[in-house]
Amino acid sequence: MKTLNIKHTLAAIVAIAGLSMGSSAFAQLTTADDDVDNLALITFSVGGTNLELESSEAGNTTLGAGSGTETSFVVDRLIDFTVAEQNTDFNSTLAPIAGVGQNDVVMQFLISNDSNADLGFALHVEQNGGVANPFAAPGGSVVTLLTPEIWIEDGTTPGYQAAEDTQQAFIDILGEQASGANPDEQIVYVVGDVPATGIVNTDFSLFTLVAQAAEPNTSGATHITNDDNGNISPGGTANDVVDTATTVEDVFGDAAGDGSFDFVGAGGFIAGDDDISNGQHSDTDGIEINGPSFTVTKTAETIWDPINANDNPKAIPGAYVRYTITVSNLAGASEGTLDDLTDVIPASLAFDTALLQTGCTDIDVTNCTDEDGNAYTVAGTLGVEVTFNDGGDTTVFVASGDAFSGQTLTINMDGDGVPADAILGTATGVSTGNTADGDVDGGQTVTIVFNAIIQ
Repeated sequence: MKTLNIKHTLAAIVAIAGLSMGSSAFAQLTTADDDVDNLALITFSVGGTNLELESSEAGNTTLGAGSGTETSFVVDRLIDFTVAEQNTDFNSTLAPIAGVGQNDVVMQFLISNDSNADLGFALHVEQNGGVANPFAAPGGSVVTLLTPEIWIEDGTTPGYQAAEDTQQAFIDILGEQASGANPDEQIVYVVGDVPATGIVNTDFSLFTLVAQAAEPNTSGATHITNDDNGNISPGGTANDVVDTATTVEDVFGDAAGDGSFDFVGAGGFIAGDDDISNGQHSDTDGIEINGPSFTVTKTAETIWDPINANDNPKAIPGAYVRYTITVSNLAGASEGTLDDLTDVIPASLAFDTALLQTGCTDIDVTNCTDEDGNAYTVAGTLGVEVTFNDGGDTTVFVASGDAFSGQTLTINMDGDGVPADAILGTATGVSTGNTADGDVDGGQTVTIVFNAIIQ
């Protein structure tokens, strides 16, 4: 047991006043279970003789130093903590955004122990549990994420890392405010997956993380469900007692959190509101489904055959078929990054590496031009036309023949592959400024065109 000796009455008053103030008044609170001891001393004179008399709790009449006894009391335990989301405020339209089918959507919370004692915490996450819709007219429906999990940050690498962090629904110990023995804050993640079906942009989901005070080093199992001033957690039994100098009493000092969802209780989870001084605190984060919404369309058109040229050509051996692949991102959706496009054509077709221009009227294809307006040669090096359209400007890039390998066309869209086929990764002059890394905003399209020759 620690002992705090205070020799002057004024110092004792200051110490007692400090205990009665809010938890944020000082950088460090006097630790629960500490003894606060002090001794009063009066001096007086009788017939010119100086005398001193020390105090005792029972009343001391014996003169002289060492005759008194210190008055003592034990510091009670203030249970005060907060749960706070660390993403943008969930009332903002800048709330975390997720796409349909996205895995490991992460919401980050910070639990701060503002108490004067070490505590453990039992944790629970509740989806869409009665908190009012925070988004400004999202126009969508409330959705439920798959398998929401609680993960505890281990401090090795900032941010959620499944290989480092620990999946568990408790904090074993969180040190008292600024104690130095243990951290007084802990980052907690709620991680879930967005279903791949039945979800559309503007749908949303809310997640409330609830922390219940618990005794430290009990894996959150020993919940503190009541204080000694008649306050209870859901499922607790009220206890309202007079403060005694030799006993550590508990006082719930937590603020009200987000309301009307399930709470951690001694017997599980029961419904209730996160009211002030109930040994729990909670905060809500949300996601809005507004990820990229891509549509991929592929069409085939016969543009030339060796009998009819471009006069109503037919898909006969020797004919050129133009494939057009259009990738569009829905207007209003968030940007998405295109990585690679791969297209394997059947063995009955061969790639047109020179990209025959549409409109060729000559029966002898060698008399035609390619899409660059140059003389067409079957052994040419051009083969793919990529058009980026941002709703106004159009920029055209042509890939080298290195994009073809056997019967496979591979185009690297974000520039992290072979430079020869890095279409959007190495392109310059894109008016939006974002397509150099393969990003496609809502309302934008990318079109890929190539020809195949029927064998």
